[in-house]
Amino acid sequence: MLFLEQAFYNWAIAISDRAKARGRTKEAEELWKEVVLVIVCNLAKVCIIAKLSAIHNYLKITAGM
Repeated sequence: MLFLEQAFYNWAIAISDRAKARGRTKEAEELWKEVVLVIVCNLAKVCIIAKLSAIHNYLKITAGM
């Protein structure tokens, strides 16, 4: 997990625990849905960037031949 995702995850744990302690379980559940969505979207972006970088490097190598 990237640093930003880890920080957001830790923040969500704290906020969710506070909401649960105050009896606001629906709010805590909604927060976790948002956390999962943010993490999945960011990981997908990282994968796409890595793939594009690999394609770019491949094209540079093959163009030099």
